[in-house]
Amino acid sequence: MAPVIRTHAEVARWIGVQTAYTAAFIMPATAAACLWLFRGDLSRAVGGWETMRFCLGLALAETLAFTPLVAIRSVATLRQLNLARDELDRLTGVDPLTDLLNRRGFEKAAAALAAAPEARGAPVAALVCDVDEFKQINDAFGHDFGDAGLRRLANILRSAAGDRGFALGRHGGDEFVVLMVGVERREATAFAEALRAAMTAKPVEANGARAPLTVSVGIAATARWEGDVARLVGAADAALLQAKRDGRNRVVVAGEPLRAAA
Repeated sequence: MAPVIRTHAEVARWIGVQTAYTAAFIMPATAAACLWLFRGDLSRAVGGWETMRFCLGLALAETLAFTPLVAIRSVATLRQLNLARDELDRLTGVDPLTDLLNRRGFEKAAAALAAAPEARGAPVAALVCDVDEFKQINDAFGHDFGDAGLRRLANILRSAAGDRGFALGRHGGDEFVVLMVGVERREATAFAEALRAAMTAKPVEANGARAPLTVSVGIAATARWEGDVARLVGAADAALLQAKRDGRNRVVVAGEPLRAAA
């Protein structure tokens, strides 16, 4: 959604327009009302000019009195609009089930990371993972159990990323993606192995059902990033498919398959 008012210049212009409207309507209305009330004085030239000055002065005073109120009201309204816009942007970019970014939100966050000066030429890694046999899990235990598994995976990702500024997203279904700026291949692989181990360490429980879940992970890394998010994530996704073909519950790095997890 496009912002209603974004810059300080636009806010000032909005207030100016409101002030102009106030002057355009209040001053003539007040002057006309005064002239009507004192119309008998217009029969005398001097008295008429005095009445005219009095009416115009009263209209100007009323306008000056109303202008700050209009400005305050306009600023308050604009602030509410901006808050509503920001909340709408947040809601449209967040997955309601896991509270991670959805595809739209992830693409926006990834573009912001790619545009950051410190990202150019830095090591960057992308991680793509999903829950093994997720459809069969949903069929066997129900969608509530599957949702609990997705929330579990999202919480593990969030906890592992901490406050390092990674972009974390649910791309759809049971697939999750992470973009890690400043992270080399070795560190990204360790991150993925820790994620896989944490997911298998404890069974998921929901609605009376209890079962272990495993994940497969694909990693793609580059020592010097040029900002191509789609290419890096695509390579990680291809590595994920290789992990599935190799038997699941493992981490595969693009161009460098790791040994199967125990």
